[in-house]
Amino acid sequence: MFSLFFDGIQRDLQIAILPPVLCALFRLLFIEIYRAKKSPLGEWRKWYHCFRYGFWWGMDLNAYFFLLLVLLVSLPGAFLPFYYSVGDTIRQVVVTMYAIAIYTAFLGKMIFYYHYHDIFNSTLWLGKNAEKHNLLDIFFHQDHGALLLLSYIPYTLLCWWAGKVFMLIPQLPYYHVSSNLLQITLNVCVVLAVVAIYYYFRYGGTFMHDDKPEWDTIPSIVKKDIFMARATVDDLVQLKVVLKHPLQEGLQHSDEEDAAAMDAIMPESMKEEKWKSLKNPVEAFVHTAKGARIKKPKHIFLIVGESYSQMPLDDIYSDYHIMDGAKAFRKDPHTAVLDNFLPAGMISRPAIVSLMTGIFDAKLELNEREDFWHGTLATTLPNQLRKLGYRSIYWYGGNPTYGNFDKYGPAVGFFGVCVGLFSIGTFTQVNGISSAVKNFFDPDTKHVAFKLFGIEYSWTIVISGIILTICVGLVIIGGLKRITNVAQVIVPFMAILYVITALLVIIFNIDKVPGAFKEIIEGAFGLKAAAGGTLGAIIVAMQKGIARGIFSNEAGLGSAPIAAAAAKSNEPVEQGLVSMLGTFIDTIIICTLTGLTIVIAGSWNIGLEGVAVTTHAFQTCLPFPSVVASSYHL
Repeated sequence: MFSLFFDGIQRDLQIAILPPVLCALFRLLFIEIYRAKKSPLGEWRKWYHCFRYGFWWGMDLNAYFFLLLVLLVSLPGAFLPFYYSVGDTIRQVVVTMYAIAIYTAFLGKMIFYYHYHDIFNSTLWLGKNAEKHNLLDIFFHQDHGALLLLSYIPYTLLCWWAGKVFMLIPQLPYYHVSSNLLQITLNVCVVLAVVAIYYYFRYGGTFMHDDKPEWDTIPSIVKKDIFMARATVDDLVQLKVVLKHPLQEGLQHSDEEDAAAMDAIMPESMKEEKWKSLKNPVEAFVHTAKGARIKKPKHIFLIVGESYSQMPLDDIYSDYHIMDGAKAFRKDPHTAVLDNFLPAGMISRPAIVSLMTGIFDAKLELNEREDFWHGTLATTLPNQLRKLGYRSIYWYGGNPTYGNFDKYGPAVGFFGVCVGLFSIGTFTQVNGISSAVKNFFDPDTKHVAFKLFGIEYSWTIVISGIILTICVGLVIIGGLKRITNVAQVIVPFMAILYVITALLVIIFNIDKVPGAFKEIIEGAFGLKAAAGGTLGAIIVAMQKGIARGIFSNEAGLGSAPIAAAAAKSNEPVEQGLVSMLGTFIDTIIICTLTGLTIVIAGSWNIGLEGVAVTTHAFQTCLPFPSVVASSYHL
């Protein structure tokens, strides 16, 4: 029985090759028909990434086709011999129907691009309000509709024949073993392999749902050429995106409704539709300054930091000296500070666009619309600064092609768009890593590289900082996908290794665990704690405690909501539970194990600080030489 299933899934894989091949051919046709430069000469990397990324993006739907064949053909065929005998015919019927759907979407995209110079977009929704006989007239007389309909006949026959050809690919024989247990194990592995294949292709060549291809993460070399970026998207995928997002209410207004809305916000002198005489309605809000109130600055720096950037600047963290330079900058008499914030995550980009443009974005995604990539809006901030004689440069903390800021920035008046890499409170982590390396290689600071602000910096700190910068840079340059790929390997390994180490300490010192809990409870609720609160030491305790809460997990740091907001999940509750689990593991499990280890070792009250406390605990309690224990902890 299982041998029939094994044979069936191989035939499913064979015939499932056809849809991505068709998608690639249609992508090539689209480029050859509509693009000015039709040859890849001199653009091999761009073409390669266009087709590579397009393939994985298209698998979002093509993987479902494979799953459909497995569930509707191979699985029943394993139990019904008659159904198995007609399985190939059913597969050909299904793949031909799917190929017709792909062809229909392709023809629709070609017609749509011919009229609107764009792939499927929200304009499709307006078609339901159009007069149907006019659409038919355009289809048959302008778009050669009759020939397009006739083309379905040879196309269908060709797909039927291609399906037969792909199923002629040689198959692997089913392997029989003498042991029933081994046979069952082999069969389970085959089923798991089928599931893994589905998810791997479904998520775009990865097992992470968050890494699925999308418009924002199209490779920069492709996205800089907007036509090739559009060619990357498979037609059915783009159609799915458009149908999933109904037309926004603001785009459904009639001209009369828009005029009434504009009239309501106009100055009194321009009401009753007098503003219609203006070349541009925003001219009604032109304001001419009466003159300079201060001496014209030589340079103006406008720093827009999201909400989590405010945290290290608060007074409660001043003792950590995390952002002394930024604090000094804020206190400068020539600095104007607005203690406001932009919402983090998926909302930040429209908020930034609104600030740049001078017009509330209102979910219109102006930066993603090609109409706003040409010319300069009169309301934009850099355009106003240009009138004052300033050259404005936009530094974006990420890949500027992800939000099309490489095109939108110059359009709103910036002279250039540059990449800026900013930190999200990682100074503490970097300091912890470099301190651990120093304590291991140069604990007595014998090899001083330089002295700054009265502090001696060891060569170990300098070298470890350089290595860390290079490693982090290589990961960040690879974009979100490389960050995720690296993190999903390192973070679980790091956490598991650390938990095992802490458990080893507890196991080898199990007799000291009750005393450690007693010490912790007495320290928190005993007379010493009460006396400390009376004497005002509670302020220091709050400061240290809040800092630990912030830097013990990503939720406290403020970066967890960014990752959660960017995650693709059909169930918000499920995503919330995942986010809560991260905090639980970091703070409850790992911090509890660390606390027990430190108290058991007695390294918490011997004058050590920072990572040195934990390092001493592992050196003292692990049944290894101190050098081995230190390197293991490092």
